[in-house]
Amino acid sequence: MGRLLWIGVVGLLIGAGGPFARAQASVEEASSPQLDSIVEIFSTSTIWSRYEPWNADFMRSMGSGFVVEGRQILTNAHVVENAVFIAVRNDNSTRFHEARVAFIAHEIDLAVLTLVDEGFFADRQPLPLGELPALEQEVHLYGYPVGGERMSITRGIVSRIEYHNYIHSNMGFQSIQVDAAINEGNSGGPAMVGGKVVGVAVETDPLHENIGYVIPVTLVRHFLDDLKDGRLDGFPSLPLEFQTLSNPAQKKHFRLADNQSGVLVTTICADTDTANTLKPGDILTHIDGRAIADNGLVKLDETRSISFLHFADIHQLDDIVQLDIVRDGVSMTLNVKLNTAQKSVRDEVTPRYFIYGGFVFLGTANDTGCREVGSDGSTDDEAEAEDEDTVELVNVLPTVDNIGFHDVAPLTLKKVNGTDFSRFSEFHSLVRNATGKTILIEDEAGFQFTIDRQRAESADAEVLRNYRIDRAASGGLE
Repeated sequence: MGRLLWIGVVGLLIGAGGPFARAQASVEEASSPQLDSIVEIFSTSTIWSRYEPWNADFMRSMGSGFVVEGRQILTNAHVVENAVFIAVRNDNSTRFHEARVAFIAHEIDLAVLTLVDEGFFADRQPLPLGELPALEQEVHLYGYPVGGERMSITRGIVSRIEYHNYIHSNMGFQSIQVDAAINEGNSGGPAMVGGKVVGVAVETDPLHENIGYVIPVTLVRHFLDDLKDGRLDGFPSLPLEFQTLSNPAQKKHFRLADNQSGVLVTTICADTDTANTLKPGDILTHIDGRAIADNGLVKLDETRSISFLHFADIHQLDDIVQLDIVRDGVSMTLNVKLNTAQKSVRDEVTPRYFIYGGFVFLGTANDTGCREVGSDGSTDDEAEAEDEDTVELVNVLPTVDNIGFHDVAPLTLKKVNGTDFSRFSEFHSLVRNATGKTILIEDEAGFQFTIDRQRAESADAEVLRNYRIDRAASGGLE
């Protein structure tokens, strides 16, 4: 999960003025009728055991959210992920309102809830959206840290705005860093400046003091605009890989003028519009007319810069992005259709598993990668994308037939009887359809273990009965 935690952000009571001034500011903020539009969220979610994937348990958690346009409540995806029951209440109320997930975007850690009883919205106005805050600007953060009965209103300072990997998806997007104390339950609460939302509290770094992160209003607005047609398309991707150009000799090699800067395109994914327009070896110098520095950053304004990828993120899917490039020393402008959506592997909810001979196998979605386009524009028609699934041996249920392998898990698997596979369904088929007396399975490091096929098939029912397991495989594999 990394070193950050999904527990939202709540600011320290800092800044000018003594305790009385700070208390007075909080009272003034609390008197605003808009605070009625900020809610505490109670969620009960399904969680699955990685080592016993046939077992489901339930976890209760709390978070925060707020009313947005369309009679909806915005919160973090991780607050309501895999939820089987959700309820919300507003400040100082004893009444709970049942909610449901309408849309969830794991890549950006945002979700929209609807309420069963829409009467809740009758006298509650959506919070207005503001603009990206300035560095060192004071922001107020609202939420329900550690499940308190009353709303918490605290303050923090914008430390920096950068391209940051969100821990929920491990995908990079624009993020606001604040010097704020963190408490569980603030996730999904609004960060506000002048009565307008500038972001959504999302996560913190527990190893460092006063470092928390807020999803900026630029991405919140993109998410909500995307939903206006009743469909979630997601954030587009610019399907390429690049390297920075800080070495003078390398810039000279690619025929860049002294006043030109940019990044070197190293890989382009086939079957995308990018593959029809760009080539490996191109130098990206501008995106939508904004100059790209040699380190890949683009100016947001006079004092702030961010990864050029942000300017693809803020487009909607199927929009056109304008790219200025240098190819073989010649400058040109290209229009690229952003027709590939970013996808988080967390979209997979129910585990895929099967048990064979006491060995417990698990399949999980992996980043699919891409087929590379060569510098001459060609692709290997027989080449597949990178592994779409990671297949693992996650547990061994001890029996007399698997002695010697009781403690080998976990292993990431690569071959069955010498045959590679890229999907969990292929692995399942190779095992179940094997005809030899034994099945040899190999992991990615070359470690091998063997299953007696006839013994496994005849003893599986007994294994399930002894270990009190209802199903030998997940749905679709049995």
